[in-house]
Amino acid sequence: MSMRKLPKRQAYRPAVGIKTPHLKPKRSLGQIFAILVVLVALLSSAYFVLLSGYFNIKDVTVVGNNKVSYNQVSEIVNKTITSGSPIQKIFNQNVLFAKTSNIASEIKTNLPLVESIKIKRELPGKLVVKIREREPVLAWQTGANLYVIDREGIALEQVAETNFPRIVDEKAIPVNVSAAVVSPKFTAFVLEVLANFEAKTGLKITALSVAESTFDLKAQTTKGFYVLFDTTKTPGIQVDNAKRAIDDSDAKKKRIFEYVDVRIIGKVFYK
Repeated sequence: MSMRKLPKRQAYRPAVGIKTPHLKPKRSLGQIFAILVVLVALLSSAYFVLLSGYFNIKDVTVVGNNKVSYNQVSEIVNKTITSGSPIQKIFNQNVLFAKTSNIASEIKTNLPLVESIKIKRELPGKLVVKIREREPVLAWQTGANLYVIDREGIALEQVAETNFPRIVDEKAIPVNVSAAVVSPKFTAFVLEVLANFEAKTGLKITALSVAESTFDLKAQTTKGFYVLFDTTKTPGIQVDNAKRAIDDSDAKKKRIFEYVDVRIIGKVFYK
């Protein structure tokens, strides 16, 4: 009796490299509706903020101005925020996105009387421009032209007349408004001499001038002679030396006819 052969048992081998398909769950109508609502809300908000005009700059307030007029500042602000491409104008005119640093820079560039500036945003569409003006302390004459300058030596404006102490530039070098005429150290020197000279010497300074450079200052006195100062050195010591020369000439009953030179520290020359 013949026996039927059974098939050999084969070991199970899983398929290699075949990924089981992952079925993404279908979104419900509620989820799709919620996404659409969010998108509409975002677009509406963007339109309201950028394009509705609600946050556009409509008012400019200027604080701290004296010589600088409101119209001067307002004109520069309007010119700055309306410049650029159409896209740039949208952001420039919006109080939330306007570059206040650019506005401040334009104001300082065009108005030399402005020393410092701060700009504050106020919703929905207002800019508050707080400025501090430069204060003139001296007058500078070059040729027939007269200017007032501040402590930093900046020419603020040309004037017809002024009560500030006047310094005459004997070389008559042209001056540009808003440009530096002299250094802050020079103006500080002159102001200190003016503050102390009369109190220490009993004489008034009637005129001030510079010749070849601002390193040398010539101060005319009520006694008819002038004093030569070195503006790169300490003013107080030089005023004291001038007093010493004047006292010495009085003690010796020797009149000073022309000048007192105190430019060399520790020495005094007079004639």
